[in-house]
Amino acid sequence: FAFFFFLLFKLPEARIQNFIIGHLRILSQDQGFLFSAEKVRVGVLLGPTIKIYNIELKAIDDEKQTLKIDFLKVRPQLLSMLTGAKRVAISAELLGGEISGDLGLRNAGFIVDLDLSTLNLGAATLLRKFLPLEMSAQLDGKIQINFDAENSQKADGVVRLGILKFNSAPQSLAGFNLPKIGISESKIDIVIADGKLAIRTFQIGKD
Repeated sequence: FAFFFFLLFKLPEARIQNFIIGHLRILSQDQGFLFSAEKVRVGVLLGPTIKIYNIELKAIDDEKQTLKIDFLKVRPQLLSMLTGAKRVAISAELLGGEISGDLGLRNAGFIVDLDLSTLNLGAATLLRKFLPLEMSAQLDGKIQINFDAENSQKADGVVRLGILKFNSAPQSLAGFNLPKIGISESKIDIVIADGKLAIRTFQIGKD
């Protein structure tokens, strides 16, 4: 992991940009997406950092389904390898808001620690590939999960989400006709401890 980034940052910047964009295109196509980006910048002053500007993901089977990411910064946390983990710090500007935090892999598990701020879900038409529902909403919250696939009883974390101004027009979903739906505010608070999930709050609409 560290050796890979050392070799990568020894390359000229133009070759680094072509390598990163080319590699991400291949990974995206394997998952059913088309990937494009305007430019890539690298830095080493405060540790290796990759910045990618104006990313666009499109579904291969429907190019109207898109996700645009204005800016993405990825910084490998090389010291995390001392604990047996491979972690990266990320910061992304998208959907009129921001996602920031850490992502990582550890043995047979994964680590997620993300803060979500004012994300306009209606602008992410790529979501319809997974949830074919035309809607708009603003999402804020925190997702923090530490999962060990070899021992799921060690899993812990929290998922706290706030959803504002959820609106969907009358439409058909999975054979059902849905009416117009409007919900001013919703809250979800889930805690994971010792491999068990507990829902502390599930509130639809204001009291």
